[in-house]
Amino acid sequence: MESVINTLIIALLGTGGAAFIWAVARSIIAWKNSAELREDKAVARLEKFEASCREDLEFERRVSAYWQRMAGSMEHVLIRNGLEVPPIGSPPQRGSARSV
Repeated sequence: MESVINTLIIALLGTGGAAFIWAVARSIIAWKNSAELREDKAVARLEKFEASCREDLEFERRVSAYWQRMAGSMEHVLIRNGLEVPPIGSPPQRGSARSV
């Protein structure tokens, strides 16, 4: 049995079997590296998207604060000049998309 296995191994190695085994090993390593590269690119894209979302959120907060200050200033001017301020309404409830 051992002589058959030895003969088979010698035949494979002699007829390019070693090159085949080496090529298979290299392709497995290349496939693994490409998978890691794809994952790294996906993570980098997600990090870039998160940073963009954070910048957009901060900008919207600044715009909201500006309009809140503007509304407060207008309300102050109305009150100071003896005009009636329209009711603001109730604050929005958590989970609702619009305030009434």
